[in-house]
Amino acid sequence: MVAAYERTTRRAVIRRAQSKGRYDAMDDIWALEKRSGWQQSTLHFRDEKGRLVERDLTSLDVEERQRL
Repeated sequence: MVAAYERTTRRAVIRRAQSKGRYDAMDDIWALEKRSGWQQSTLHFRDEKGRLVERDLTSLDVEERQRL
């Protein structure tokens, strides 16, 4: 179910936000590169400084998830 959301709804929402420039004002956005591990719960992303970071999805709080 999460995978289908990522492929469709989330992608559409991100495109709309990008077209309206909503990401332009965000200084600390993280770029998700891939998911791995059991139930795809390990996230691999680049932080605001371009560093590759690996974190478990359950360890992220609400504010951190909003950066993805």
